[in-house]
Amino acid sequence: MTQEKRFTQISWRRKTRGMPGNPFFFTTSEESGPSFVDDPDPRISFIGHFAERNGTLQISNVSLNDEGSYTCIFSLFPSGTYKTEIPLGVEVPPATSLNSTLLVLGNEEVLLATCTAAASRPAAQLRWITGALGKSLRETTSVTEHDNGTTTTVSSLFGVPRREISGHEVQCVVNSSALAEEHREAFTLQVFFPPMNVTIVETSDDTLECVSEGNPEPSLRWTRSDKTLPESDFRVDGGKLTFLRCASDLKGFYQCEVSNPYGQQSQQFYWTVCSGEAQAQVYIVDWCC
Repeated sequence: MTQEKRFTQISWRRKTRGMPGNPFFFTTSEESGPSFVDDPDPRISFIGHFAERNGTLQISNVSLNDEGSYTCIFSLFPSGTYKTEIPLGVEVPPATSLNSTLLVLGNEEVLLATCTAAASRPAAQLRWITGALGKSLRETTSVTEHDNGTTTTVSSLFGVPRREISGHEVQCVVNSSALAEEHREAFTLQVFFPPMNVTIVETSDDTLECVSEGNPEPSLRWTRSDKTLPESDFRVDGGKLTFLRCASDLKGFYQCEVSNPYGQQSQQFYWTVCSGEAQAQVYIVDWCC
């Protein structure tokens, strides 16, 4: 007479980074229900059903220490045990960051920005979107493997800090199978430079205007050689200097001083009172960086 087989227990073993010894860690049976062999792990839940011979476990907040091999064992009396081994691989999304460099106008190639995809598994792929600047920029990539199996990828963008690249947006694109979608980090290139091309023009019989270029935008100050600019005689509105009266004592040199953190420049203009004819401009340039 054939003895009836009886389903008695479902057991789980694991051999992982965190537990390399392959110990039993979980069991469930009809009599005792689900239980941990040693200390309970609040991240692990039994979502199977013993009567249906379903021993499914669910692990939340998975870490690299959980990676490894899990073995499910079904015990039947009197025939013995049946088991299946299930590998668990863990992917780690990268921590991404982008750091730009303070750029000052120059003619030598410098580091523009660094894009980092840190501690990912598998290694992330990085690329730059530079638009019209593509041929004028250069990129390098380095990869560092860590003892825990993760990888840090760093991509650096190089170029010459000319005024032409200022204001252009570049993007670092990060791809990884551990990400739900590609990640993009964007920033706008800013090349800083001292004031230049300072010019004073006579816009009317009673107004001078000072214009210049610089990044950041320069501050401006009007002065008069060895004399003050009383509010009763002059009105200053941004780069404009307006004479409020016509008098011979206002005839003379007026100076526009332009500055920002990267330098300064000045220019003088000789004004003839209410004549409508300005004398020749005299350029006096002072650089300070």
